[in-house]
Amino acid sequence: MPSKADDLIAALDIGSSKIACAIAQPLSDRTYRIVGMGVCGSVGVREGVVVEINPLVDAIRQTVEEAEKSADVNISRVAAGISGTHIMSDNVHMTVVTRRGEIEQSDVDEIFRNVQQTSLPPSMRYLQVLAEEYAIDFKWGYHHPVGMDGNRLDAKLHVITAQTSPCQNIGKAIRRSGLELIESRLNFNPLSSASAVLTQEEKNLGVILIDLGAELTEVAVYYGNAVQYTAVFPGGGESLTNEISIKTQLSKIDAENLKVSMGHVRFDPHCDKNDSYDLPSYAGFAHEHNRVLTRQALSGIIDMKLRDILEAIYNRLRDKNLRHLISYGVVLTGGGAQLKGIERLVREVFSGYMAGGYINVRIGYPIIEYETNIFYSPNKFSTETLPEKLAGVSSPEYATLFGYLADETARYYGGGGAPRKKGGLTTVKNMLKSWFTGNF
Repeated sequence: MPSKADDLIAALDIGSSKIACAIAQPLSDRTYRIVGMGVCGSVGVREGVVVEINPLVDAIRQTVEEAEKSADVNISRVAAGISGTHIMSDNVHMTVVTRRGEIEQSDVDEIFRNVQQTSLPPSMRYLQVLAEEYAIDFKWGYHHPVGMDGNRLDAKLHVITAQTSPCQNIGKAIRRSGLELIESRLNFNPLSSASAVLTQEEKNLGVILIDLGAELTEVAVYYGNAVQYTAVFPGGGESLTNEISIKTQLSKIDAENLKVSMGHVRFDPHCDKNDSYDLPSYAGFAHEHNRVLTRQALSGIIDMKLRDILEAIYNRLRDKNLRHLISYGVVLTGGGAQLKGIERLVREVFSGYMAGGYINVRIGYPIIEYETNIFYSPNKFSTETLPEKLAGVSSPEYATLFGYLADETARYYGGGGAPRKKGGLTTVKNMLKSWFTGNF
């Protein structure tokens, strides 16, 4: 049997359509090499919430065993996260006063401790608390206040809360599969996705991350290198599949296959190829023959449903008075971001509502080099160019998974240049070059 690898990190993404596990070898701050990976279909999860725990446990075990086999190691701890419409966020203001004349780490810790001591309804729990900005003696603009002279420290914080039972059930499923959560922590998925695909430039200028999942669409707004807003909206790729199924009278499986093979957003007859698909006929149809669906017609079905999701996001940002923070634009990731032409509709919706202003839109791909399976932090590159040697970015549907690993790698190195643990890293036999080449 392979031995456990204490110098490796592992992550588990439990989604509504798939479960994915990745094992990685930390190399430097936010840089790591993928050494094992497993993926299987998800069961027992609906809109990010566990609805059947035993089938989910079996699926987790299957996925983890596949990852362990490919990496030739056993793992005991994983990083994981959660999503769902039950998750709420808010921005709060906290203050501490010190008489020492200098801001110390204990002052910052007290602010975070005071936030989490604020009572919540019994059904809710704190998920994450993030600093947006600090003020020292009423002057704002500080991000690292420790060591600065001052007697009063104010903080603007982004507080994320979740219902307790969905968090407990995710943790229970992971424990029953024989694993433990690292530091008993659940990450909030859109923030992990941001770690994999957003650059510091984007986070500073102002950007909306939209992660289009199977049943949920997650949103995170960054500005001034800090999270300003997060939310989870119902609807995702599954909504598009259901709409196709209804309009074409196909089964959900056939509708999903049709979406993957021919799916298009904002079809342009001047530059897009308008091929067609012969729909199957069944007894009882008004027209039993010549049921043909063109790519352009399929695009029309997808566009309407996707526009509903995008407009709901825009309306929420407008209501929260966040439109002025979107200087860079929109970064799309998640499985739904793979739909051809999706940037067109996103740009059309957000630019149209921004009084004709042009909104930049790009697809967020985690950067994985094919030859070495090394993940590179997006902070190392500009938003416009990418060195040719790194050609081979991975699918956006793995942004959350690779974001877990990016965050854990940063913690592994403690924010510095050297790992917290001593000793060499575990040797791995299979580097998965063929796996990534075939799937990414």
